[in-house]
Formats: sequence, C-alpha cells, structure tokens
Amino acid sequence: MSKGGSAKTVETTSDIPKRYREFVDENLALAGTIANRPYIPYAGERVADLNADQHDAFAAVRRLQGRVQPHLNDARAA
Repeated sequence: MSKGGSAKTVETTSDIPKRYREFVDENLALAGTIANRPYIPYAGERVADLNADQHDAFAAVRRLQGRVQPHLNDARAA
C-alpha cells in the first residue's frame, strides 16, 4: 500500500560523455589492434645459469652426506 506522493521515474544510461568519446574510441581501436596481433612465442633462455656461489653451495651439501649417521648411532646407543 502506498503512502501517497508522486511516483518518481529514474532514467539511467550507459552512454559515454562526449568529452571522453574520442579518448575511448582511440583506446578501443588500439586495444583491438593489439588483440589481433599474431602470437610470437618467447625464444630466449627461460632459466638463468647457476652462478659459482650456487655451485659451491650444492657441493657443500653433497659433502655433508653421511655426516649425521655417526650421531644417530650414538643417540641410539645412548
């Protein structure tokens, strides 16, 4: 039930204001040009080579192999 008063009509539009029309049209044209370019896959290296510090770190880890076993044996014996 209405409490009286007049019904209000609201009109909305999704039109772009005239002052932005040229800007929007240029950007849409550019976007279309870019979107229609053919795909060019990347042909360069995808992963960098390891440096000397990284190689040294890997070697240090390899040298640690087996060093914990005597300590585990001592812990089990205790």
